[in-house]
Amino acid sequence: MAAAALSVVEGRRQVTALYYDIVGSTELLAALHPEDYRHLQSSVHRVARDAVERWGGNIDRVVGDGGYAYFGLLRSHEEAAECAISAATEFVREVENLRGGAGDVSCAVRVGIATGAVVVGRRPTDGDLEIIGAAPIIAARLQQHAAPNAILTSDVSRQLAGDLFEFESLGSLELKGLDGPEAVWKVLGRGAENVRFRALRRDRTELIGRDEAYATALRCWEAAQAGNGQFLALIGEAGIGKSRLLAELQKVANEGGATIRVLQCTPHQRRGALHPFLDAFRSDYQSDTPGSTGDPSLEGRTKRQIAQILADQDLQDALVEFIEERARPEDVPALPSRSEALRDKAFQAILGIVERWQEDRPLVLTVEDLHWADPTTLRLLAFLREALVHRSVLIAITTRRSTEAQEPVLAGGERIVLQRLPEADAIRLANEVWPEPSALPENVAKMIFERSDGVPLFVCELTRYVADLGLAAFEDPGRKIDALTSLDDLLNARLDQVGEGKSVLTAASVIGRQFDPVILEKLLQKTEPDAPVDSILDGAQERGLVEVVRTQGGPVYSFCHFLVQDAAYNSMLRGTRRQLHGHLLDILDDSQSNVVPMSHVVLAHHAELAERIQDAIRHYLLASLDSSGKSALIETKALLNKARELVPKLPDQADKSGIELEVLSLLGPVLTTLHGPGSAEARQVYADGVALARGQPRHQRDRWFSMYWGWWFTAPDFGMQRMRAEHITIDMRFSDDAYVRLQALHCQWANQFNQGRHLDCAQSIRRGLDIYSRLTNLRPAFYYGGHDPKVCGLAELGLTNWFLGSVSEARGLVDDAVTMAKDLSHLGSISHAADFQMMLNFYTRDLSAVARNAQTMMQLANRQKVSSMRAKGLIFSSWAAAALGDTDSAIKGILRGLELQRDSGTREDFPVYMEMLAEIYCEIGAIDAGLAIINQAIHEAEGVGHNFWLPELYRRRALLTVGRAHDAQDVYTDLKQAADIAASQHANMLELRALATMRDIAPVAFADHGLQGHLRRLERQIK
Repeated sequence: MAAAALSVVEGRRQVTALYYDIVGSTELLAALHPEDYRHLQSSVHRVARDAVERWGGNIDRVVGDGGYAYFGLLRSHEEAAECAISAATEFVREVENLRGGAGDVSCAVRVGIATGAVVVGRRPTDGDLEIIGAAPIIAARLQQHAAPNAILTSDVSRQLAGDLFEFESLGSLELKGLDGPEAVWKVLGRGAENVRFRALRRDRTELIGRDEAYATALRCWEAAQAGNGQFLALIGEAGIGKSRLLAELQKVANEGGATIRVLQCTPHQRRGALHPFLDAFRSDYQSDTPGSTGDPSLEGRTKRQIAQILADQDLQDALVEFIEERARPEDVPALPSRSEALRDKAFQAILGIVERWQEDRPLVLTVEDLHWADPTTLRLLAFLREALVHRSVLIAITTRRSTEAQEPVLAGGERIVLQRLPEADAIRLANEVWPEPSALPENVAKMIFERSDGVPLFVCELTRYVADLGLAAFEDPGRKIDALTSLDDLLNARLDQVGEGKSVLTAASVIGRQFDPVILEKLLQKTEPDAPVDSILDGAQERGLVEVVRTQGGPVYSFCHFLVQDAAYNSMLRGTRRQLHGHLLDILDDSQSNVVPMSHVVLAHHAELAERIQDAIRHYLLASLDSSGKSALIETKALLNKARELVPKLPDQADKSGIELEVLSLLGPVLTTLHGPGSAEARQVYADGVALARGQPRHQRDRWFSMYWGWWFTAPDFGMQRMRAEHITIDMRFSDDAYVRLQALHCQWANQFNQGRHLDCAQSIRRGLDIYSRLTNLRPAFYYGGHDPKVCGLAELGLTNWFLGSVSEARGLVDDAVTMAKDLSHLGSISHAADFQMMLNFYTRDLSAVARNAQTMMQLANRQKVSSMRAKGLIFSSWAAAALGDTDSAIKGILRGLELQRDSGTREDFPVYMEMLAEIYCEIGAIDAGLAIINQAIHEAEGVGHNFWLPELYRRRALLTVGRAHDAQDVYTDLKQAADIAASQHANMLELRALATMRDIAPVAFADHGLQGHLRRLERQIK
């Protein structure tokens, strides 16, 4: 914008002037074709204009190879110097990437910046704007002394920018045309903290009524400075002053040389895994470093930025994938085969970055509004708290309430619970905020306390409202003051004071607590294209409603409190909100809109509020894929449940059944992994899915085979599983999908194993593995049942081979399954293979291996809060502990594990677990207790056809009764029954055990029946 065209109030004001010039323009002109030089020069001016205007400045004039710009010209503001330096930094960075001519010639610029008082007026000859003062002259002179692509500033500009940038002193220079030397500073880059102190407005008031809390916070900071990592939680209701106290702590830490990082949890992203950290990283990496080359995309820039911090390539890749992962529509309904391995690596990568932040100075890492944090963020904070215990790091969080979910994070840290202010402190705070030199009238101060009820935010806002309104309003209090019965009423009244600009703030509230003015202007193009956004935001900033925070990508505004945003948002009619959310969704979802890509959680939030239900469901599904790819299964469940809740709201013409089936096909495996296959939630989802699938045309039912598979897998007993398998065979008879046939075999081999049909089981597995090897388009690993079918097949075939007597082959197959699961990096498959490995080690009585396996299972269960895995880990670790003599704890552990298993709704492998408990009873001589458990296990196993461990149950009963003389015949009968059942199942290993036990405890009967030769043959067959 030319200076002559500016609508500027004439007079005296302080401005910051910026002058730039292309280095070696004469040489460039000689090296380039004139048209190429003209294009390069125009590009430099365009980049300058873009950077200056983006940071609130105005280009005064462009002359040849240089140009003038001013900040604070249209309206004075205290951040003009900061904005000028920010614009210059961005300008230089962009110029370094410019090239011209066939020889790809590069160019450079010099920049000078100075701040000072000027007189603004119009030339009487032509009316053009005239700016007279030392600042533009100093800027031009400084530019002349700058090295290529360097930025020099005056001492005044440097002081006004403060610690937001790092500077190098160049001493004092004699500048032509000026009296005396000028202190000159070179801009090195942004300071360690690139977020402006968030409470500049609040910092003008003294911290009141928080002496004890502040002293506690300072003790935490001092301990962190000394190298003892600290965790501080500020807890209290909205508006109670958590952020104010935190800001004061940040100020002290900043003065003490600390690095300060601020992360923000938001309500509409709480279903998105790790959202405050990822949002911060995305914001950090919107701009690239000077001189960088290569991939210009956001992902490319992110990779380069992370590579500068992390040396480990594996961790770099994991963090980039975690940050940039965005599912594609064609991925639905398949879930990606990623696991907690990615999340764990991302955690390690983030730890590495936090350690780099703290490398040279103490670090204050603040996380605001933890009550809106997602579960993965809570896990990460707990991880960081423990990992940074010996570092100079203070993690400070704010939350409205401490919840059970937050306890792992808050445990062991310092907690400060903030209460409302008493009357004396509230009145003192009101007088601090009151802008007049005289104190508030006593009756007004008392009214402010009574109306605010001691809530500090309410005290401050009400005081400002009274100041804006004037004390005359108290001549008739009922007219304006008495109507303010709540903080929400007050904030609405404060918003009304903005006048016509309130609609701009309400539109901004649709975007969120923080909002990019570029996106806001795009949003207003649909409703108020001519709204003076900049001046309205400046006015709102002066009134303390919004504030400016800085990111490397440019200025971003923030409502000063979530309650201000809520008040602005709730003041709109529902139809207006719906329309704005729809416009915003179109902007954010448009790849051509040149705005920062938003997560699918954010897009789903806006789509839902725009009442575009199908779009909302689509984005919730895509968000669930992102989340499951990060092994954030709790968040994935929440996202899918939300999507399902929206299905009834779809328009009548939509395929509601098909869309709900898409949701259920994703939700079922998540519930199975989280809560166990027998959980009520998982069973209901699969039952609902099969009911919907059977309403589809016959030739389309195989598309929803995942529902049938889960329906089978979550059957309450093995008899029901057999019945459901028959239904599946009938409903899938029209399918020509090889993968469906593979999964049908998957159902069969699981049933056959549990029934003790080991030869049939091995045959089904081999047929399934053959199909798997020929498939060219595999579904992801946990499309059905939460694990990969080949991992299951290899492991199940390993156990089957052990029963058949091939021990070495069994170990090899199970090891192959474990290796494949790890290669897939998929939690469900890893835990499934670990379960089989633990079972095989139990079969072979490898106590130390069982203990290790159980520990792994417990770790997996704790990370994902999966009760069925926790039950298995507890049972097997207790059994292993019994061998070391701790039988009392072992019995309690197994009983607790069996209880957890029943609670999860599954009875998988229960005969094994009950026999383990009976074994311990047998060892300690608690014969009656052991017999009660074994009799119950035999009754239940025979009742539901869970036969594979029946030989061992009968053998264990014989061992329990052997000490009772009158039970001698019963001993032989049970052992003979065990051997006969094992032989009918071709379970050579169990038949061998039964006969060997008969030889040892019933030798007469063993010899009378001539079983010696058969036992020797079995021993020779075992490999």
